[in-house]
Amino acid sequence: MIFMAKMIPLLISPESLKVLVVGGGKVALRKCMHFHGAKITVVSEETLPEIESIAAAVIKKRTTVSEIGVMMDRFDIIVAATDDAVLNSEINDEAKRLGI
Repeated sequence: MIFMAKMIPLLISPESLKVLVVGGGKVALRKCMHFHGAKITVVSEETLPEIESIAAAVIKKRTTVSEIGVMMDRFDIIVAATDDAVLNSEINDEAKRLGI
């Protein structure tokens, strides 16, 4: 029996990537650090100060999946890193629907 993985580990260079991180807490900071060197945009009502020093742009606002969905086509990678599991799942579903 052959097992087909849904996800595989990849090593990529972040320099040419545009990354959207939704969330502004510790998990979002860790994800931003993973993509250090990429052009990172963070969307969150509140962000840690460390995120603001890493990200190319910080959009401070409460957001919805539909608003994030409109932004997604401008990014190579979308990271859902909020403290709301339902919102993270909805962002994930929308990114998959758009093929991102």
